[in-house]
This record gives sequence, structure tokens and C-alpha cells, in this order.
Amino acid sequence: MSDTGRSRFKNEEYTVGWICALPVELAAAKAMMDELHGDPQRSPGKADANVYVLGSMNNIKIVLACLPIDEPGPSSAAVVAKDMFYTFPEIQIGLLVGVGAGIPHFSSDNIRDIRLGDVVIGFNEDDSGVVAYDLGKKLADGSFKNYALNGPPGPLRSAVAALRAQHQVRGNKIPHYIEEMLGKRPYMRRKGYSYPFQVPDRLFRPDYVHVGGRDCTRCDPKAEINREDLSRSETGTDPVIHYGTIATGGTLVKNGIFREEIGKRYGAICLEMEAEGLMNIYPCIVIRGISDYADSHKNNLWRAYAAAAAAACTKELLEHLQHTQIEERSISWQDHAQVSQLYKVSMTHQPLNAPSCTSPVELDSLQQCVPCHQQFETGLWLLRSNELCTWVDALRRNWFCAGNRTTGRAITPKAVVERPYHFAQARRRTLSI
Repeated sequence: MSDTGRSRFKNEEYTVGWICALPVELAAAKAMMDELHGDPQRSPGKADANVYVLGSMNNIKIVLACLPIDEPGPSSAAVVAKDMFYTFPEIQIGLLVGVGAGIPHFSSDNIRDIRLGDVVIGFNEDDSGVVAYDLGKKLADGSFKNYALNGPPGPLRSAVAALRAQHQVRGNKIPHYIEEMLGKRPYMRRKGYSYPFQVPDRLFRPDYVHVGGRDCTRCDPKAEINREDLSRSETGTDPVIHYGTIATGGTLVKNGIFREEIGKRYGAICLEMEAEGLMNIYPCIVIRGISDYADSHKNNLWRAYAAAAAAACTKELLEHLQHTQIEERSISWQDHAQVSQLYKVSMTHQPLNAPSCTSPVELDSLQQCVPCHQQFETGLWLLRSNELCTWVDALRRNWFCAGNRTTGRAITPKAVVERPYHFAQARRRTLSI
């Protein structure tokens, strides 16, 4: 295993992008790699501020990147993803992996015994598996309509199905992968990446406020929720993998009552902060290790272990991601005849029939040559619109964008087109703006 020098693989050979929000998450992800490759063979451009870690799991080439310190949230995550796409243009699968807050449910008809160290995968059969609780519009009747978010691409959904089926036969491999990681890097035990036996997992009533101190030693045991009688699918301290809705927003939640409201409104079992900025521009799945319960008792004592659990779960998921599912682009971007024809039309304004203009040809190289010095958030309003999500998912392939001169007709589509492209590729479809 080597992480010095430059990678022996070209940037274009990396097909999976893995984004973390915190250094503790990046450390766990890096330590889980089967092999580290070193620095990118082609250095990032001046506008790309990301620091990349390159490696592989199960012979899948992966790019790791972390958000800047003290810059959590959706906007920062979107910037990291955007720059990653430019530097590694063949990324087709995205992973947003790290820690999150658990939302347990104890109603008689819906018991979700989420505990510290467990892992939540944002996955539902009926929707995207992620809901932005603070992104939408307030309607006249006082209700709030959330904007739609895209779900994981087909290859990841197939991998999740295979993983769930496997866990009907045997337990998950999270403990195995964590122990394997700690065996190779024993120093990480001292940093809290092993199971924190000395820190009890305590869940208090939503309305009970922390009395102070680094841990909950002084908190009233009578306010604690008794979970001893609840059965677990795994034995002992082994983490359980849960599948369901992850609620995302730009606010760090430390309020048990608000946590319960989000859980009841959306059926969410986890809270996090970054997915809102990625789901509609990045074909990814969200995987969160539970490090707290989003209440006033929140601390960082379980964070490192939760990050390791999430990384280990992701590694097991990648075992079920078939290499044939991460395919090369079905149409070569070097189709020079059609590119030259379209370039000639753009320069001479000669008419070209519509079917030729919208034929399924990759125009990456030509599109990258179009000058575009937009501010980062240019086009985000469009990325977050219901119209864009509907277009990507619908059978209609063409979308006509009209606008007056000098109002950004070229800038906005260029800023936007790179994001839906990845969804179209994952679904083997052709889209044109």
C-alpha cells in the first residue's frame, strides 16, 4: 500500500467519487482502502481547491475528497463535487459517507431502534431516500412543499438490493472491516475508531435538556428511554444497517423536539447536512454512521467509531457493485464528424435539421471549450427545480430553454448540463438542452 508520489492511473480511470464532510470521516475512508495510489496523475486546475486521496476498494478506483474545515453544509458539498467532476471527468458513481444523527421511532406500528454506531443508508423503494426538510416553498394554505431530490443511480440501487439479500443469510461485515483496519493501523484505536465501550449509549426524552458536562454523567437516569426489551438484528455491540429516509438541511440540529418533528413529518430515521447540495447534481447514495441523537446531549465521543462504521458499510456495499455496471460511456466523445458539423453550425449560423442537432453524440470536449466564468451558485435555482427533476426522470429527452439576449442563456445551461449528464449516463439515456 502506497500513498506517495503520483498515481499510476490516469484521472479518467477513476469512476467512483467519495465525499466526506469531516477529517475524521476522511481518515476512516482512507484507512478502509485496499490500496492507496498517491496524487492525481494530472494535477487539479487552479480553481479546484480540493485535496484528493486516490485509492481502490474491490478493484474499483475511487477518489476521496473532504469539505474544508468549518465549512459544512450543502453549498460547500456542491463545490467539492463540482470540482471533482472537472478533475475526474469519468466519475459516474457518487458516495456521500460520514456521520449523522439518529432519529429512533418507538410507536407501536413503527419501531426503528436506531442506536449509536449503527449505519443508515438513504434508500427507499418509493422515493429518493433523502428529503430536504428546509428546501421548498410555503403554500397559501400554510403547508410546506419540499422540492424533489434525485435518488441513487441504478447501479447503486442494484448493489443495495444485493447487500440486503446477503444480510438475510449472514450478518454484516462492518465489525470485520473495522478490526481489519485497526489491525493495519493500530494508532487509530487511540483516536477512538474502535467501539467506545467506556461511553454508554443513552437516549433521553426529547424534552429533557442536557445538564452540562462533556458527557451525560450528571443527567437524570429517570429521563432516559429504556430500550432493553427491544430486539436487535445483530448480536452484542455489532452495528445494525438501517434503510430509510435521511432528512437533510443546512442547520446543525441539537434539539430533541425538532428531531421528533422531522421524524414524524417525513418518516426520517437520520439527520445530516450535506446531501441537499448533492442529490440533484451528483449521482450518489448517502451513508451515515450514527454518532448522536440530534439533541442537547450531542457530543463527539462516538464520532470516530461512527465514521469507521459508515466507511466499513460502504466498503461492503462496493463488493456488490459490479464492474460491468460502471460502464464506459456508450458513445465516444471523439465522434469528430458530428462535433465538427455542430461546431461549423455554431460558427457560421448555417441551419441544421433538428434530429442531427439532438443526435446522441457526446460533446464533452467542445462543451468544455466554451468560455464560462460563472459564479459557483449560477444555475443552482434550476438544479433545485421540480421541472429539472421531472425532465431527467421523464421519457422526454429534449428541454428547450428560452431567454432574452445577455440574460445568461449560454452560461446557465453550461453550468447546469454537466450535472444531469451523470444521471442520464447512469440510466443509459440521452438528454439535450
